Amino acid sequence: MPPFSRRSPVMAQCHQVRGHQSIYYIRTLVAGLREGYGSAVKVECELAPVDVVPDQALPLGLIVNEVVSNAFKHAFPGGRTGLITLTLEVTEAEQAVLRVRDNGIGYRPGTPTGMGSRLIRGLAQQIKGDYEFRNENGTLFVLKFPLIAAREDPADKIAPKAAE
Repeated sequence: MPPFSRRSPVMAQCHQVRGHQSIYYIRTLVAGLREGYGSAVKVECELAPVDVVPDQALPLGLIVNEVVSNAFKHAFPGGRTGLITLTLEVTEAEQAVLRVRDNGIGYRPGTPTGMGSRLIRGLAQQIKGDYEFRNENGTLFVLKFPLIAAREDPADKIAPKAAE
């Protein structure tokens, strides 16, 4: 499946996300990826009800799409079986924490970064999030981002910084 065709359902669905629907949105995205890759890899989702506004839903969905796609493509070469686990939780500090873990061959630091890495970096910045990749018995991706209350104007919270 070409990269853009994997991303377009993400963009189409994000505008319908309200409140706790982020769980359904992420599950649907991941199920579509699993089906698209036709992989024998198992996927488990442990998603807490997290309220995201539509302006956070698109970047979050694209990040999930990119990280999970990379796991399917790179973590299990040669038809290996394995597991991809997604968790989403809310901290006491009103932050959401997304974790995507696979038990594949692991992330190799220094591996050339491509368009997907630049996309993840830009999208995380857009939602004021911090992320990291770690090698822990496979690859672990962790994204932390502040939650925006629906009553607030999302543009005030996630607008890009002006160039200096």
